[in-house]
Amino acid sequence: MLCVSALEDGGVLPEQGPVIVTGAAGGVGSIAISLLAQRGYSVTAVTGRLEEEAYLRSLGATDIISRDEMSEPARPLEKQRWAGGIDTVGGNILARILAEAQYGATLAACGLAASHTLPTTVMPFILRNVRLQGIDSVNCPTPTRIAAWTALASNLPSNLEQTLHKTIGLEELELSAHAIINGVVRGRILVNPNL
Repeated sequence: MLCVSALEDGGVLPEQGPVIVTGAAGGVGSIAISLLAQRGYSVTAVTGRLEEEAYLRSLGATDIISRDEMSEPARPLEKQRWAGGIDTVGGNILARILAEAQYGATLAACGLAASHTLPTTVMPFILRNVRLQGIDSVNCPTPTRIAAWTALASNLPSNLEQTLHKTIGLEELELSAHAIINGVVRGRILVNPNL
């Protein structure tokens, strides 16, 4: 919700063009797709698991792009494609999104699953007036956190259960962590220490 709010605060409107979501089959990506589609955005999902296309489309994605395509190094500026975006992976993928951002785009970066580096230049920021908004959910101020949770509570998509992979107990945590690292988990894993 913090990422979606960042796009809205940045003035990204559905009629301005498609928005992109990376790590689309993961927990943050899945919920972001649902929230954006519910608000009328045309959402392009980036995933390394193209076999998840039906799942991503059920969440509201209108287009699917492979992670490999978006991982190719970009020139400082590419053809303008994205009115906004939510990135959970960083690295070359975020650099490509920046290079392909439309004039005035806002991009929310909330993860670094691929890399903590950002191989880009200042050109998208200066020549296209692109805004890169970092999203922190750990040290987020309490009023911002309450606003996000309140908005999420009133905007949760009806298909939320599809975005939740499963609930596990502590004894399943290590195996589940390996599955997440290997990129085979769809949606979120909730840990219930009472199981």
